[in-house]
Amino acid sequence: MFTEKLKKVVIPVFHQSGWFDGDGIGTKLNYLKMAAFGHKNQKLTIGPWEHRDTASQTAFRHDYGTAAAIDLQHDYLLWFDRWLKGMDNGIDREPAVSLFVMGSDKWIYGPSYPLPQTRFEKLYLGVGGVLSFTVPDATQPPDKYTYDPADPTPEADTDNQRRLEIEQTRKDLLLYTTAPFEKPYTFAGPVSAVLYAASSARDTDWFIHLVDIDEKGNPITLWANGSAGHIRARYRNSLKKPELLKPGKIYEYKIDLWHTAFTVQAGHRLRIEVMSAGFPVHDRNLNTGGNNETETTFVQANQTIYHDATHPSHIVLPTIAH
Repeated sequence: MFTEKLKKVVIPVFHQSGWFDGDGIGTKLNYLKMAAFGHKNQKLTIGPWEHRDTASQTAFRHDYGTAAAIDLQHDYLLWFDRWLKGMDNGIDREPAVSLFVMGSDKWIYGPSYPLPQTRFEKLYLGVGGVLSFTVPDATQPPDKYTYDPADPTPEADTDNQRRLEIEQTRKDLLLYTTAPFEKPYTFAGPVSAVLYAASSARDTDWFIHLVDIDEKGNPITLWANGSAGHIRARYRNSLKKPELLKPGKIYEYKIDLWHTAFTVQAGHRLRIEVMSAGFPVHDRNLNTGGNNETETTFVQANQTIYHDATHPSHIVLPTIAH
């Protein structure tokens, strides 16, 4: 992987990106690798922005307040003055990491990323569409749905009204929702999922979305290329050596949901959507194990999601202690 070559890149770096930047995962991975190699003077700033070099207070029609619109150009200048001209302007004594937390719409700071006070907590999928911090017991039955490539589950992306319609009308997805939070709950950093699932097909896809639900039951998307992830089953262990599925066998899938920072307000809930397509943003898996780009033959896949003590499907949240 190219990031291994960063071991030789021993220079100060200002890593800047947005939570809604489609290329933003590279920024986080580059920072993490440079820090892991022990390179000093690594600065990371992530705001509620899209793919841009300037800050703004709005993204995808949502206003995150004036605090989001920092003067990045000024920060760049200070950084270059410090490390190219040797000017002692103090930027190297500022917190190395600056993260904007959506939902509470404020900045949090620290010396490293993830922030030192981060603890990783698991939210478990449960019976009856429950999502909770309680480890499931051995008696929980699995959930099922059918994915049909002829009618693939649509991707709502950041259209919250469209997302509500999909949740209410489609039968080819599963929803798991927490109880309302009694007090604000903040997480910031890498989000991931572990899914235990079986399919009747030789290959299929698994999509997981993390969504905030307000007091009225409306979904609020937490991502545009963040807090969502998917995996093609044949590549569950390696992108270079595909392995087809044995129909009906339970497999463990580790799914990267990228990075985000969000505060779930009191009275709000978190929801996990599980599905097998996100069309047309993502290409369909035809479920045959063949070439999805050139073949036209497809089969329906009967999907089973497990969430018992032996197969504890869950997501992992980088919780920030208050």
